[in-house]
Amino acid sequence: MVGEWEGYMRFRVGKYRVIFWMEEEENSIYVDYIGARGDIYK
Repeated sequence: MVGEWEGYMRFRVGKYRVIFWMEEEENSIYVDYIGARGDIYK
């Protein structure tokens, strides 16, 4: 992703979008946002 979302990843779960980032050294995933696909980037 680009802009303010740089370094984040996303995936779709039905009508929802999950925005997250991973810390590979700790083998951890941090979820920052879960929301409706049309509203998540606003």
